[in-house]
Amino acid sequence: MLYPENTSISFKKALELNVDFIAFDVRQTKDGEPVIIHNEKIDRTTDGTGFVRDMTLKEIKKYDAGAWKVFLKKKFCALLKVQQEKQNFCGLISS
Repeated sequence: MLYPENTSISFKKALELNVDFIAFDVRQTKDGEPVIIHNEKIDRTTDGTGFVRDMTLKEIKKYDAGAWKVFLKKKFCALLKVQQEKQNFCGLISS
């Protein structure tokens, strides 16, 4: 099964598969908060539209990043959350 990219469920499922590394991109919100998302815009992976850089973290968290894959209410992964859980990973690669 494919999981919605850059969500905590996708990272957790990768751990269950005993992956060695997880690669992800980090973008900054309007209020300076880092979020994990590949594209500059949220259009492709969420139920919202617009540029990450034009939204605050509070605004971006309103959008669902999993509905397209029947994973309702999967939110963006904030970088801090991943950093707090990184002891579970063999390695993290961010660009």
